[in-house]
Amino acid sequence: MNIGQSASFCVQSGERIFYRGQSHLTDPPIILLHGLSQQSRYWQLVEHELQRSCIAVDLRGHGDSQDFGPDSHFSIESVAQDVIDLMDVLDISSAHIVGHSWGSSIALRIAVSASQRILSCTLIDGGAFNPQDLIPNIVSSVDELRELLTPPTGPFTREMLVNHYQELGGTDSSPVLEAVSETYVDSGSGDFVTKLGLTRHMKVLDGLLAYNYLADIQKIRVPTWVVICRSDDLWNVAKAESIPLLLNNDLIHVQNWYGCLHDVPLQRPSSVAELISTIATLTDD
Repeated sequence: MNIGQSASFCVQSGERIFYRGQSHLTDPPIILLHGLSQQSRYWQLVEHELQRSCIAVDLRGHGDSQDFGPDSHFSIESVAQDVIDLMDVLDISSAHIVGHSWGSSIALRIAVSASQRILSCTLIDGGAFNPQDLIPNIVSSVDELRELLTPPTGPFTREMLVNHYQELGGTDSSPVLEAVSETYVDSGSGDFVTKLGLTRHMKVLDGLLAYNYLADIQKIRVPTWVVICRSDDLWNVAKAESIPLLLNNDLIHVQNWYGCLHDVPLQRPSSVAELISTIATLTDD
């Protein structure tokens, strides 16, 4: 399902948040939250498989939500409040919240702070763990962790982007490249850089590192599904930290997806869409 044209609204501080969605919501919608450096169209391969009302958000600083400069607040709490404000603007009394990677941390925060309005929460390879858990097993300090997680700045040639996303799209990576095309902008020399930019990227990362996700996992009161992609040994160290807490809550359902890459919504959109649809059907009432 194509989820429609872009629209926007102003948050209290005056900046604009952009989103895409149907003008008429016939059932509790699925709200899709992208990961760090991505944008709402990251979800379009999944959207095509979903036969429900959906809303995909350009989270602050990302996609078309460009009013937020490097001095803006990028805490998990601030970004989560943007999404809750969007629900207020659209008069959404209840919804299913889905996040990927960084977006999963935002989804978790929303599920805790607005639990009376969230029917289900799905965390896709994020939210239930945090890069801070790489300390001290992989790195010894926050400074080392920030250095480890500092992304390449580019510029990137089209060939470099094609090669990077080839693994996700198989022999035909064009649908994946289309889904991420708005993640990048022309660098001015014909090559590409991320639209988010390095300074904002690091501000968003700092907001993630400061988030006490373990406290929120303990407060979960809505049905929650956690998808853990098992393909990267380094991140398996971080993912192991919260497993005991996840298994100790009857409302949390853990699925280990072996052989899946972190960008599984691009790699296996049909599987992700099927999971989201099933969860929504189970928890609509």
